[in-house]
Amino acid sequence: MKKFFLSVLSSFTGTWLALCLFGIVAVIVSIAMLINIGSSNFSSGIVSTSDNSLLVLDLQGEIIEYTNDQAPDVMTVLNGDFKQPKSLKDLINGIKCGADDDNVKAMYIDCGVVSAAPATLNSLREAIVDFKSKGKKVYAYGETMTQGAYYVATAADSLFMNPHGTLQLSGLGGHTPYFKKLLDKFGIEFQVVKVGTYKSAVEPYILEHMSEPARAQLDTLYNAMWSKIKGEIAASRKIHSHEIDSLINNEFILCRKLNVALDNGLVDGLLYRHEMDSRLAEMMGVEKADNIEKVDPTNLASGNISKANQPHIAVVYACGGIDDGDASGIVSTDLVPLIFDLKDNENVEGLILRVNSPGGSAYGSEQIWEALEQFKKTDKPFIVSMGDYAASGGYYISCGADSIFADPLTVTGSIGIFGLIPNGHELLTDKLGVNFELVATNPQAMFPNLINPLTTEQYNAMQRMVEDGYDLFTQRVADGRGLSQDYVKQIGEGRVWSAEKALEIGLVDRIGTLDAAIKYMAQKLSYGDTPNVVAYPDAKDSFWTYMAMLENGNAAQLAQKLGLRSQEEAMLMQLRWLIQRPMIQARMADMVIKL
Repeated sequence: MKKFFLSVLSSFTGTWLALCLFGIVAVIVSIAMLINIGSSNFSSGIVSTSDNSLLVLDLQGEIIEYTNDQAPDVMTVLNGDFKQPKSLKDLINGIKCGADDDNVKAMYIDCGVVSAAPATLNSLREAIVDFKSKGKKVYAYGETMTQGAYYVATAADSLFMNPHGTLQLSGLGGHTPYFKKLLDKFGIEFQVVKVGTYKSAVEPYILEHMSEPARAQLDTLYNAMWSKIKGEIAASRKIHSHEIDSLINNEFILCRKLNVALDNGLVDGLLYRHEMDSRLAEMMGVEKADNIEKVDPTNLASGNISKANQPHIAVVYACGGIDDGDASGIVSTDLVPLIFDLKDNENVEGLILRVNSPGGSAYGSEQIWEALEQFKKTDKPFIVSMGDYAASGGYYISCGADSIFADPLTVTGSIGIFGLIPNGHELLTDKLGVNFELVATNPQAMFPNLINPLTTEQYNAMQRMVEDGYDLFTQRVADGRGLSQDYVKQIGEGRVWSAEKALEIGLVDRIGTLDAAIKYMAQKLSYGDTPNVVAYPDAKDSFWTYMAMLENGNAAQLAQKLGLRSQEEAMLMQLRWLIQRPMIQARMADMVIKL
């Protein structure tokens, strides 16, 4: 009965969606079955290279950390951009294979509109730099090139653009949506208990605008990240970094003809695509572009098969929000058994946890932390490699590692705990006219609930609970990092840090990509230059994977079938998600960093 009352509000906002979805379940399942039967048609075969091959990196679309079976977010489907994302793991492994393959003579980066966080793009860029270190040339070309694509492309030996293309160079920024006015319209109030001045994850639900502490920490974070990004661009293009800011701020390079970019050293030449094809053919020593043997890095990666039945380094991908129930992302009830299996697996000689998470459930984070502590009792080395984000709960599960690597553009820290308790009294009683009568043996029998606001005593009890959670979190960090708990609380307070600052204050040990962490682990295990590395969990294609591979136009049809006809409906689904999340969270503020 208590669970019923806790879910009443979410049911009001989601019931009609369920009715829409129910009627098309059979259709979706049927399509999925048909696609699975013919899935071999979509699979990329293992490719063997021939002499004088060109590795072609298609730098367009979304890049995620690791292949998964997660459904797309609602807004992606509504915008008609539903395509299968590329896997950073596969791209980097493919580039490494190409670097070691004598048949692969060069790389061509075909740039466009790429969607990825800064640390992901940095990892890709460093893989390209490593490719060049083998004495192989890299060429890049773009028509409409986003800033993220340009950042990666500047690692090339030569960079060309279409004479009438667009270079979207604008600096680094991010946006955070604030929902209070929307919640007020629905008659929903979020009651907040938290620890940490900078724990701004709760702000979008209780404020209309960003607080000064939240703005200050993001300003510091973005400036630190931008300093590195523009510094690397400037070094590659042999210009001063202040010139980049000047071109953005004063010249509005985004809106200028590309001869301005050429005159200022941002690109090496302006060519139409057919001219670039001819240039490539000349570079590769063939008569025309059609004669170039092109190889996709993803296909090369598929041929690089690790052997789990032999001694190996286990790389466990922990990506997404942390939840202790049935959800996509990092599910503790799935990850904990996997860690125990690896602990008992004699072929696993070391564990690298690849964390790309903004956090989530405090309870789920504790369960994963404890499982990793059990792994450490085997005396097998345990290392963490941080991706785009390893914050709040993402840092919680990382802090006990023997050594922590952070990508130069990782966002980490956010050591803090908060609770969000929704109050739907205005919606249910005042707007919908639903009156709830309580009969109970104890005054707190229905605490907490969505029907009435917290009393002072109830609020104080929740605050104590959150403070206990924060005390446990900071103690875990203190023990794992060899720091005093008082110091951890000082650098905690929910504040996010750049990788360089995290290194300075002792939250991480080294700056480096996943590849650097693997090399470090291989040295510890005396594996040499070619360690046997096995990724966990197994990547599995799903219904969504195959839907993304269908002909153009299926996104709109899919949105229609799912009943997603308006952004208002998407907001309702977002609201339902907020209400159904675990009450006590170790999670950083939601942010989208534009690069």
